Amino acid sequence: MVWKNRSIVVHRKDGKISFDLSLASKPEDFELVEGAWKKDNCTICRWELFESDEPERGTGYFNGVSWICVECYGKFVKEPGYFSLAFSDLT
Repeated sequence: MVWKNRSIVVHRKDGKISFDLSLASKPEDFELVEGAWKKDNCTICRWELFESDEPERGTGYFNGVSWICVECYGKFVKEPGYFSLAFSDLT
């Protein structure tokens, strides 16, 4: 999936943010800020993902909550035997 800047809502009184854009239906309490979220990190290795022409920076896997970079996906999700191959003495 290509990473794109995401919109957020900001609570007008305390400045807390949310990705739940339905909160923008209460404009007296929340402000919608288009494209304000500029980067995410891989949940496993913390690699930065952001809008980029470089595929390794702008591509990952997203489950609706967390991002995983392409490299970690290949090592830990697609090929779940990664640790058993590298550390065969572990059970």
